[in-house]
Amino acid sequence: MVYTLVPETYAGVCRMYLRWERGNVRESCVQLGYLFTRYRARYRLMPILEFVLAQLEYPLTLLFFGALAASLAVYPSMLFKFLTALGLASLLNLLYYLWLERDLDFIYGVIYSYYAFFLLQWIYPYAFVTVRDRRWLTR
Repeated sequence: MVYTLVPETYAGVCRMYLRWERGNVRESCVQLGYLFTRYRARYRLMPILEFVLAQLEYPLTLLFFGALAASLAVYPSMLFKFLTALGLASLLNLLYYLWLERDLDFIYGVIYSYYAFFLLQWIYPYAFVTVRDRRWLTR
């Protein structure tokens, strides 16, 4: 059993994720510095591919978020379909949790997917822009 302190407010969650994302941005910059060097003799292709795909995640998310907003402006009824698809996609991922843990708390993951999609999308772009800010944001 593990005990930890977790944020209980939206501002606290945002500070936590912002701290983590700034760390991810910094570590990605460090990784980029040696990724294309001969840091090991073999098996360099997969780390390079994983790095590139990981870096494409956020620009593509912003692109698709913009496309979603434009689609909803033209077809407002599509919002219901989108919310249903988001819930089903998160439910499919959480079925593994249900199978593994045999715990009905998996339903919170579905709720969290909506929370994260609508309220936490701004964190990575902001972390990228403010990566030089050295505050830890823990207090």
